[in-house]
Amino acid sequence: MVQSNDPFWHHVEEMKCMYCGHQFAKDTSISRIKWHLSGEKGHGVAICDKVTEDVQEAAFQAMHGGNKRHKSIASSSNVNDNAISTTPQEQNNNEVDNLAGDAGRTQAPDTMGQALERRLEEFDRWLMEDDIDNGTGGVVQPGAGASSSGGLTCNTNETPGDAVPTTKLVGQAFEDHKKTIWSWLMHDEVSTIGIYGMGGVGKTTLVTHIYNQLLERPGTFCHVYWITVSQDTNINKLQNSIAKRIGLDLSNEDEELYRASKLSKELTKKQKWVLILDDLWKAIELHKVGVPIQAVKGCKLIVTTRLENVCQPMGKQHTIKVEPISKEEAWALFIERLGHDTALSPEVEQIAKSVARECAGLPLGVITMAATMRGVVDVREWRNALEELRESKVRKDDMEPDVFYILRFSYNHLSDSELQQSFLYCALFPEDFKIRREDLIAYLIDEGVIKGLKSREAEFNKGHSILNKLERVCLLESAEEGYVKMRVCLLESAEEGYVKMHDLIRDMAIQILQENSQGMVKAGAQLRELPGEEEWTEHLMRVSLMHNQIKEIPSSHSPRCPSLSTLLLRGNSELQFIADSFFEQLRGLKVLDLSYTDITKLPDSVSELVSLTALLLIECRKIRHVPSLEKLRALKRLDLSGTRALEKIPQGMECLCNLRHLRMNGCGEKEFPSGLLPKLSHLQVFVLEEWILLYQRY
Repeated sequence: MVQSNDPFWHHVEEMKCMYCGHQFAKDTSISRIKWHLSGEKGHGVAICDKVTEDVQEAAFQAMHGGNKRHKSIASSSNVNDNAISTTPQEQNNNEVDNLAGDAGRTQAPDTMGQALERRLEEFDRWLMEDDIDNGTGGVVQPGAGASSSGGLTCNTNETPGDAVPTTKLVGQAFEDHKKTIWSWLMHDEVSTIGIYGMGGVGKTTLVTHIYNQLLERPGTFCHVYWITVSQDTNINKLQNSIAKRIGLDLSNEDEELYRASKLSKELTKKQKWVLILDDLWKAIELHKVGVPIQAVKGCKLIVTTRLENVCQPMGKQHTIKVEPISKEEAWALFIERLGHDTALSPEVEQIAKSVARECAGLPLGVITMAATMRGVVDVREWRNALEELRESKVRKDDMEPDVFYILRFSYNHLSDSELQQSFLYCALFPEDFKIRREDLIAYLIDEGVIKGLKSREAEFNKGHSILNKLERVCLLESAEEGYVKMRVCLLESAEEGYVKMHDLIRDMAIQILQENSQGMVKAGAQLRELPGEEEWTEHLMRVSLMHNQIKEIPSSHSPRCPSLSTLLLRGNSELQFIADSFFEQLRGLKVLDLSYTDITKLPDSVSELVSLTALLLIECRKIRHVPSLEKLRALKRLDLSGTRALEKIPQGMECLCNLRHLRMNGCGEKEFPSGLLPKLSHLQVFVLEEWILLYQRY
C-alpha cells in the first residue's frame, strides 16, 4: 500500500517526469510512475529513456521486492513482478491539521517545513488515486488485489492482500455454503459461482470469509480480485475497475470492444485467478466486459446479487441461494450482539425473542436491532419497541426491502437530532464509499450540525464521538484503510479512520433525505449534465452530485432552493464552466465543495452567498479567478490548496472575521498580503506553502 512518504514522488513535478518530461494523468498511481522509471517494458506504461541508472535500478527493485535486476532479463516483459505497491482509495482531500494539543504552534520555513510541504503535495497527488475514479472506476475492498505464488509461476503486479475484517458466519447453512463454494473453487469444471438472496441476508459476509480463506492458503490461486459493483455500474465502469486491479492502463482506449480485448488478453496471461463481483444488480455479458472465464482453465468468477436472474445469463455456473437464518439462530445472534452481560428478566426475554423474530431472519436486521436495544432493561421500553416494529412492518411499502422497517426503527431511536443528521450526511457519499472521518466531521462542522464548541480540537472530538456512537448501533461500519499519513502538527504518524455504510442502510438514509423532497443524492451516478429543473425543489436542503462527469452548468440553470445548505460537486473532473446564474437563488447555502473540478473561474454570484461557512476549491488546478469574498462574513473554512493557476489572492479576505481554517499550500499566488493575518481574529489553522501556522484563540 502506498504511503504519503513514498520517495518516488520526488521524481515527478506536477505529474511530469523530471527526466524525460513525460506527462502523467493527474490520477496516475505511484506504481505506474515506478514502472515508468524502472525501464522495464510490458506494463502498459511508457518507459523513461533519460532516467539515471541509480534511480532506474531503485525503481526496478521497488517493483520486485528488493530483488536486483538480472542482466539477462533487463527490460523483459516476462519477469515475475511480485511486489508492486498499489494505491489506496481516494477519500477526497486530506485534512492536514490535527489540533490536539497544538495550540499556538508556529513552524518556520526551514528544511523541516520544506519536507512537510513536499509531503502535503505528494499526499494530495496520491489521494487522487480514486477507486470511484469520478464515476469511471469501481470500489475496491481493502486488500482487493491479492496474489500468491506457492510453487506456481505467477506474473503479478498486485500487492499481496490483507484479510478483510468480517463478522462470523451464523448458522449451519452458512458453514455448509462456505464448504460448497470452496469445493467448487477447487473443481476445474466449475468456472462461475453465483450467490443470491435478499438484501441483508449475509451474502457479502459469506464471500468475505471465502476471500480470507483464499489468502490463508497461498498457492491455491495466483490472484484474488474483489470489486464491489454497486447499482449504477455499466460495462465501461466495470472494465476500468478490473483494469485497475490487474495493472492495465485503459485510459487511452475508448472503444468498448477494444477495451474488452485488452482486458481479456491481460487476464489470460494472469493464469489462475479468482474475480469476485460483489453486489451485482444486473446481468452482464462477460465477453463484452473482457472476462475470459470460459477460455482460461483454472480461473473463477464469483458473483453476489439480490436477483437470481442476474446469475443465469453468465454461462455455465453453479448457484447458491442464501436464505434467512432460522428463529433459533436469529435469537442466538441477537443475544450475542445484545451482550451476554445483559441480564434479561423472563418477561423481557419473551418480548426480546419476539423482537428478534420480527427481524425476519436477516442478520443485518438482527445485528442492528440488537445494537439499538443494548443496555435496555425496562420491560416497558421493550414492549414499546416491539409495538413500533410491528406498526412499521404494517406501514412498509411493498417495494421496500424487508429489512428497511428495522433499520428505520434504529434510526428513529438515535438519541438526538445531532446523531440523526450526522448519519444522514453519510448518505451523501457514493455507494460503498469509504468516508474519511476527518472529511465527514469537517462537513458536519461547516454545516452547523456540530456547533457551540470553542476550539477545532473540541469539535473534532465531538465528531469522532458521534461516529463512534453510530458504529456502536451498527448504522455505520469501520472501514480502516490501513495507511499512515503525516500528522503535520505533531510530526508523527497517526492511523487514519474511515467509515462506510452498508448499501441497504444507505438506501434507507436516502429515503429519509428524500422525504418532503429535502435531499437529492446522485453521487457517483455517472451524470454528464446537471439534473433537470424539476428536481431542484424549493424544499431541498442537501444536494450531492459528487464524482460524476458533469461538464458544464449553463445559464439555463438557476434553481430556486432557498433552504439548500449543502451542495457537493466535488470530483466532477470534467466540470469546466459554471454560469453566474446558478448561485443567484441559493442564498442559504452554507457548504459549497467544488474540489477536484476543472473550473477556470468561480462565478461572481458566489460573492453574494452570505450564509456560506465553507468554500472548498481543493486541487482546482485551472482556476484563475475567485471573486471578492468581502460579504462572506460567515465563512469559517476556505481551502484554496492546489489552485496552482490562481492569479491573485481573492479580494475582501480581510473581512472574513469568522475564518478559522485557511489553507493555501500549492496556491498559484505566492505573496500573502501583509497585515492580513491580524485581521483574521478567529483563525486557528493556516497553511501557506512551507509555513504551517496553528492558532488557538478562545
